[in-house]
Parts: sequence; C-alpha cells; structure tokens
Amino acid sequence: MPTPVETLAHAIERVRNLPSYSGYKDRETHVFAVVYECDQARSTRGTDMVITLSLLDDSLQSPVGPQVVELIVFGPITSDMPQAQRGDIIELRHVLVQFWDPLAGGPSRPQLFGKLSRPHPFGYLLYKPAAPGAAAEAAQPYKTFNISRIGGDLATQKLAALWPLASEIAAPTKPTASPYLHRIKDLDAPEEPSRERPPCIDMRVQVLAIDTRNQEEEVVLFVWDATDARPLPADLTMLPSIWRDVELKASRPRRHLLPLTAVPGVDIVAELPPLGSAMPVIMQAGNVPGSGLPAVGSWVKLKVVGLLTVLGQLQVVFGPSSRITDCQPSANFAAFYKTRLNNDDTSEWPSDGARDSNIVTSCSRRDLRHVTLRQVHQRAAQQQPGPFRVLLRLTGYLPRDLRQWCDLRALLLGREATRLLGLPPTDLSRHAEDVQQLQQRLDALSAVDQYGGTWMDVAITPVYTLPVQQQQQQHQEGDKEQGQQQQLEGRHHQQQKEADEQPSQEGHQQPGEEQQEAAAQPKQDQPRAASEQQQQQQQQSSSNVVSSNQGSSSGTGLVKLRKWRRCWLQQAAC
Repeated sequence: MPTPVETLAHAIERVRNLPSYSGYKDRETHVFAVVYECDQARSTRGTDMVITLSLLDDSLQSPVGPQVVELIVFGPITSDMPQAQRGDIIELRHVLVQFWDPLAGGPSRPQLFGKLSRPHPFGYLLYKPAAPGAAAEAAQPYKTFNISRIGGDLATQKLAALWPLASEIAAPTKPTASPYLHRIKDLDAPEEPSRERPPCIDMRVQVLAIDTRNQEEEVVLFVWDATDARPLPADLTMLPSIWRDVELKASRPRRHLLPLTAVPGVDIVAELPPLGSAMPVIMQAGNVPGSGLPAVGSWVKLKVVGLLTVLGQLQVVFGPSSRITDCQPSANFAAFYKTRLNNDDTSEWPSDGARDSNIVTSCSRRDLRHVTLRQVHQRAAQQQPGPFRVLLRLTGYLPRDLRQWCDLRALLLGREATRLLGLPPTDLSRHAEDVQQLQQRLDALSAVDQYGGTWMDVAITPVYTLPVQQQQQQHQEGDKEQGQQQQLEGRHHQQQKEADEQPSQEGHQQPGEEQQEAAAQPKQDQPRAASEQQQQQQQQSSSNVVSSNQGSSSGTGLVKLRKWRRCWLQQAAC
C-alpha cells in the first residue's frame, strides 16, 4: 500500500504524536516541497556522501516568515544526490520523519532523513518551477532516484499548488533578519578560545577568485559582498574558537592577499569590483566540498563558518561542519552598491559617525574623487597618470628602527620635504627625544579604535616600473656600457699620463662614482633645477611607486639610490 501524500506540517505533527514504540513504517511519509536551500554534497568520515536541503511548503508559512525543515540524505555516489537549485520542487517518497534535540537546548526539531541504497525504499523526483501559464500536466522531473511510477492526478495537483511558492523562492531573495547571516562588515575579531559552543556564522557572498597554488594543503577563496572589513591592529593574531583541536593544529595561519592580475594557479573574475573588501576563506584540503568548488563570479552562501585573525587580517575558516550553497544576492544589493559608487564611499569605516574626528589630514586636491588602493594599482598597471585621492590607514613602515630613517641618501624637494610627520629633519641617531616624538606620531597613525582606526586623506602619484626582465636586461646593458667606458677612460688616462710630464690624479673618480654622487648630492655651483633634471633623466629608465602628499599637512620624500637606476620613495603625512 503506497504511503499517503501529506503536507510537511501534517507529517511532522502526526509523527510527533506517535508512541515511542512505533516502527519505521509509521514514521515514513510522502511529501511535495519547495527547495529553499541546497548545500553541496560533502564527504562523511566514512565512505558515504551527505547532502543537506532546506525545504518548505504552504503549510509551514507563519507571520514571521517561512519555516524550513532540513532533509539529510546519505549515499555512496555523488551523482545520485538530490543536488537541487533554489526554487525547485522535490517529491519525496518513503522519507523518514525524525526529531533531534539542539545542543543549546529548547524543543526538539523535526528533520527528514533518506538513504540512497537499493534495500531502502527512499526515492525522490526533482522538478523545475514552471513558467507562467504552463500546464501542470506537462511537468516532467529532470532527475529521479529509485522511482518506478511518475505522474498522476495527485502529483499534478500538488505541483500546480506549489508553483507560485516555487517561483517566489526562485526570485532574488529579500533582506533577511536571520541572526546568523553576517556581512563582511559585521564580522569582528574572534573572542578568546572557550569551551562554549560559539555562535553560527552564515554569509552571502560573491566569489572573486580561487587560489589553488597550494591545494595539497589548502584552497583559498576570496569572497566579496560590497562592504568593508573592520580595521584591526596590524599585530593582532587570534585563533578561532570554533575549531581549536585537530583542524587548528594542522593549520599554519598566514595572511592571504588577492592578486590583482592573472597569476598561474589563481582563477580571478574578469573585472574586479573597485571597492569592498576581498575576504579570504580558508579551506583545508580535507574540508574542500566533495562536489567541487563554486564557479568564480558566482554567489554562494557559506554556512557554519568560523573566524580567524592573522596579523590584523580577518579570515573565514571553512571547517568540517561548514557548508556552501548556491544563492543570489539580496534584492537591495544592487541599490546599496550603486549608492556607494555614486557617493565615492571608498571606505565605510571613516564615514561611520566619526568621519571628521577619524581623518587626521585634509587634502588640498578636493577636485579629485576618492578611489581605492585597488583602483590605484589597477590604473598603475594600465599606466594611467595620477594623482589619485585616497582614504587610507597606516599599517606599517620601513625601516622599523627609526634611527635608520636618516641613513638614506635623500633628494628633498618642495615644501612637503621640510617636515616629516610635523617634525623638522634631524639626526635621529643623536637625539633620542626626537625619536620618541616620531614614534608617538607613528603610533597615533597606526591606532585602531572602536570606530575603525585613524585615517588619512591624501593624494598619491604612481611612477610606473618596467617589468623585472626588462630591468635586469637594462642593468646588464648598463654594466656592460660602464665596463667599456671604464676601459676607454683607462686608455685615455694612460695616454694623458705619457703625454704630460706632471700628471694630476687629484679629484679623479670612476665614472660611476661621479654619476652617483652627482645624483645624490648636486654641486653647489650647479643650479638646483639642472640637478633635478639630471636626476630625473638618470632615473627615467626604471623606478618604483612614488607617493606624494598634497594635503594641507606636511610630509617628505625619501629617495634611496642603488646603481643609479633603482629608486624607492616613501611618503608619510600627518
């Protein structure tokens, strides 16, 4: 005798009222439901695969929103799993209704259970939501398992009744008030490890890139939701409390940065968004979903994930209990992202209730629109000229020993070069009090408070570098030319020595030394403009990024010369 068709609410209530000695057959049911969420199939500790689906029907509607019931399916073969899409209709035959008690306490929760093996009678059919006006009689399942009879008047009625709900679920999701769903901006540093069960964290994000360069140990997903990660102290490292045993001991936490250009082993979206944090999701090799990784550019929902902080960088940890499902962005996502772009809101944290007090500089180039450092790097790669106006934080500086800041050969230009962080140039190796003042100001710029740190409004100008191979080739050509020039100079010098009765060696230098000294320290009788022009010509072949502060606060440029061709310039402002 076939199992009668029930609604989810009726089946749950009927089984809940059964006596404890009731058998397996009494707990079986036959239901039609709409797929609200579907995880990817994952491996169990044994040989089986497992998949979790969240289901609902009209009988589970309530004033606070739809109530879902979980379906857990085990099976030996991944391809047999009911891998459904949101909004699909699933028909379950001989599915078991059971109850489990949450660890946090409270009433027992219902759960549907099925096992994909031939001795078990469990089977399913999957249908796509119908187009408006389509006849229910024409509906055919796109996937089945352990089903011998398809269709019938009852199935047609059930499908027709569920199609409106299925179409609504398949549409873009509305904002949710779920206490578990977090934006990237909402995440904070994990608390100290404890024995208490931590709260669950779910995220709805887009996959920007997948890094498989070290896939023998881990895979890293970079995800994005158009919000900015909370600024944290650069030296903050905290391990997650949710995984503190075997999985944690096997990991080696380190910072992960999103590549902005094509890198072998990293799959990146064709066009990166200009703003919003790209947060790394760490998947240890044993925790990668058995059904594979999501597609780059797709929207996914991460469920039951943990948090990790490594040197001030927040990271998401995908553990053995974590799940990943396909999803769509919320209905208000497009409007939110468009507003950020139109308002030049390149960083959310300085503007959250304390914009004026958190930004310690003012930029005179207010004619420029704010951009992000990601955009600066992208435009620098395209050799677009600056300057660019950026809201940024100080996260580090070199050299770490401030007394070494005066050990550089420097070319100081303009009014910005007269003071460094509001202090006049001085010999830091001889004046400890100046070192202390400089350290205090750097610490103030590096500070992170409850509003999200201290920010600077500056204008920076990139100077574009040649590729490494071209730099090496030019260095080799320059060394070759220098050797030939030295040989010619040596021959000429020998001829002069033989021709002159009293040769003078005073002030003689190698050609390279003359050029290097002229570049770093122009002669007093040589006009300053000519010296600067000569310096620019010598450095034209190759240089690194140059940053200049064009704000009302003063700053300085430090140029370090090596072999006449390489130049590093650091710019600080306060």
